[in-house]
Amino acid sequence: MSKLLTVSVMVLLSVFVQAQATQYARGDVVRLPPQGNGDPLPDSRIIAVAGDHIQFSKSGVLVNDQVVPDLSKRLLAQLTAEPWEQVVPAGHYVVVGERQEATGTVTYHGLIPGAKIPGSVNRQ
Repeated sequence: MSKLLTVSVMVLLSVFVQAQATQYARGDVVRLPPQGNGDPLPDSRIIAVAGDHIQFSKSGVLVNDQVVPDLSKRLLAQLTAEPWEQVVPAGHYVVVGERQEATGTVTYHGLIPGAKIPGSVNRQ
């Protein structure tokens, strides 16, 4: 019985470690953990990866001097309201997300450590 339990724990640990080591690319859609109050965040798109130069400005959202396409007007207005510029640090991603709800639009953006991204969303 103890051998079976040991093998099960090793398999689960192996799967967990592999999930944490996943590398994501620009354009990947990821699911983020809920906020502190338990409210789920919208599925988010990675727009910048480690080493990218990102800018939020009146010119729009730029990654490595290229405009990020397909951002809604509402999200674009929120992101560019205050200028922000940074090189994405190692092990981090910049994500943006938006979801329509009965009470309005929920938006999210931020610099996220890769270890906090539990996985990607496969859309079919």
